[in-house]
Amino acid sequence: MNLTKAQFARIEKELCRRVNLPYPPPNGPYDVSKDATWTEAEEADFKIWLVKYLRKIPGLKLMRKTAIENWAGWIIFDLGWKISERELCKKK
Repeated sequence: MNLTKAQFARIEKELCRRVNLPYPPPNGPYDVSKDATWTEAEEADFKIWLVKYLRKIPGLKLMRKTAIENWAGWIIFDLGWKISERELCKKK
């Protein structure tokens, strides 16, 4: 199952909203490794939102929740922001 451009844009818009970046990007695509960071808690909260959003899409409603959670994990891996350095240092 592929997402439509509008569905993909909705996910990108939410990603940007959560780190206070304008959407669409005014100067071309954002660099997810440089333009913003978030905490693991923020990422987990986004994943909850993303799973709920994906479960509303007609073509995905019949998928098991665990399959959608796995797919959401891959979307976050591909599009999500880097975990903040401060948080990584706290764990050491």
